[in-house]
Amino acid sequence: MLDESAYILLNFVRIYTMRFYILTITLFLSFLNLSAQSADTLELSSRQIAQIQSQGVAGIKAVLKESGLSLKNPADLEAFVIKAVSTQISEDGSADNIENITSTAITAILEVTVSEGIESSPVFEAISFGVSKGIIEASKTTDFNIAETIEASSYTATVSAVNQAIENQIDVYETMAAVSSGAIAGAVTGSTSENLDPISSVEASSAGTMKGAVYVASLVGNIDVAESIEATSSGAAEGALEASVEAGVEITDSVQAASSGSTAGAVEASVEAGIDVADSVEAASAGSTQGATEANIEVDDSADDAGDTDDTDDAGSADDTDDAGDTDDTGDTDDASDADDAGDTSDNFPIIETPFEDDSTVRQVSPVV
Repeated sequence: MLDESAYILLNFVRIYTMRFYILTITLFLSFLNLSAQSADTLELSSRQIAQIQSQGVAGIKAVLKESGLSLKNPADLEAFVIKAVSTQISEDGSADNIENITSTAITAILEVTVSEGIESSPVFEAISFGVSKGIIEASKTTDFNIAETIEASSYTATVSAVNQAIENQIDVYETMAAVSSGAIAGAVTGSTSENLDPISSVEASSAGTMKGAVYVASLVGNIDVAESIEATSSGAAEGALEASVEAGVEITDSVQAASSGSTAGAVEASVEAGIDVADSVEAASAGSTQGATEANIEVDDSADDAGDTDDTDDAGSADDTDDAGDTDDTGDTDDASDADDAGDTSDNFPIIETPFEDDSTVRQVSPVV
């Protein structure tokens, strides 16, 4: 038997031991809750936005480090870019600076990615996704033309990403496909989340990425034009299909819009570059079909209820644009090179100086004409 003092001491120890465990469990659960928060809850302070605007590449790197986000997590990266883009547009009161915002984000984030040895394609896809969705989010508070802005950003994203791919010996065709897929997926997701019809944004995004791909391929000798077009249209179709499945919207309409935008962008860019239009249309159609097919296989593998999307395979056809082939007298110059390897093109890729960017660390890209 314990005497009275020992009994009181024992109860005292028990009570405080229980309190200790309760406090420990509470703190642990709070930590888990913070760790499990959705990336959508990410917020950037006015100081951080000002830092990004004033410091460009260095500012993005600093804010990324401060935020503790993992570039290996596409959802975190998408959320960061969405906030960075939407808040900068809102702060500026317009989307006129979207080319600068886009190219700066790609340059800064890829530099960190390369230094940490992270796979580049998911990063390119996440950035372009975030830019498109961020533009649509910004349209809630700022008045601008969404389609024109998304086309401009998609063009710039492609040119900037390929530029970085060349410098870091990354496959340019995979880069084009990743940027295209992300940009179109962001347009679909952003539009549906704001109850907007995604068709015009999807067409604009796919046209912009295609124009950027053709523009780059026409400048660099050993980047094949047809393969660039096919990779870009494939990525567009894949991004449209997968994002539509996730958003629960009509798949066929989105994929057809991506195909239509890719073909229109290929035609316009080919005419401007003096490239055979019929060949470009054929490559765009082939890429759209391939992208829809590959995405459909992935969807079927991951979700049994996605079986009704099989009819999207025919969305890659560009029947309504076949008559564009009549303009093929613009010149058969798309055979600039037969070499598929873009790893050694860094000496051939020109720096295109434009007046909208003062940051010397960002390689310049031409705005959409």
